[in-house]
Amino acid sequence: MTRVLLAEDEALLREILVEGLADEGFEVEAALDGMEALILYRTKGPFDALLLDEEMPGLTGRQLLRLLRGEGATVAAVIFSGNLVLDDDERAELGVGPVLRKPVSMRDICAALRDAIAGRK
Repeated sequence: MTRVLLAEDEALLREILVEGLADEGFEVEAALDGMEALILYRTKGPFDALLLDEEMPGLTGRQLLRLLRGEGATVAAVIFSGNLVLDDDERAELGVGPVLRKPVSMRDICAALRDAIAGRK
């Protein structure tokens, strides 16, 4: 089963994402912010992919990803946000696939995760 670490600070959206991803066959660990995601990554990994909200208290999705990349993590990653736009250089630096803009469909999220994972293999 494909393991995904989700970091989303909005409780209702986090719950919807956990249920939707599980329905699509993903095993999900959910964190309510970037710091909790970092702890879960280190204690419950390995994960096949990260699904990170950009705008969270503590650590943003990009800050978390930079930290993990700095530690040598090569896990696939997808960032989603209401207004974030990454240029090609920053996407390459972060090793991240497409940045999804909220609102985004569960189908698009699952496709982005699968594409990101396939691109890492």
